[in-house]
Amino acid sequence: MLSFLSEASYFIDVGAAYGYYTLMAAKLMRNGFILAFEPGFVLYRVPEANLAVNSIDNVKPLNVALSDINGDTIIQGGRVKARRLDDPLQEEGIELNDNDLVKIDVEGMALKVLKGCEGVFKHSRPKLVIELHKGEEMVETSLKRLGYKILKPSKYFIVALRG
Repeated sequence: MLSFLSEASYFIDVGAAYGYYTLMAAKLMRNGFILAFEPGFVLYRVPEANLAVNSIDNVKPLNVALSDINGDTIIQGGRVKARRLDDPLQEEGIELNDNDLVKIDVEGMALKVLKGCEGVFKHSRPKLVIELHKGEEMVETSLKRLGYKILKPSKYFIVALRG
């Protein structure tokens, strides 16, 4: 993932949690920009505070889940706001290219996130690093249909690159 960030203009951290990858990317991508999505209110506050403490200004954290819908959704028993990735990217004026990176770690909802990226996939094939959970076999199939080559560096993650 670190080597991918060196070539990227944008890093999209879907499921930023405590912000580990967001902060690492912010330091490596001095001239790049990061969007960090985290729907959990408490978790969202941690990277937000870390960004302020470290005077990092190339990250925009968003307290929202990414999915295949714009509206409310239930995650881990709680109702949260959900958006399709296409919409925040358009609002920020971001057009991803093949060198950009999207990390998806969303506790079993990766396919829904990918369905919310239809606009992204019409124009580019950003690199993807996705944590997979049991029952997410369709993620790999879906990515292959989009023309991605799949690498499996571990049993829990896949890396999808332009085919």
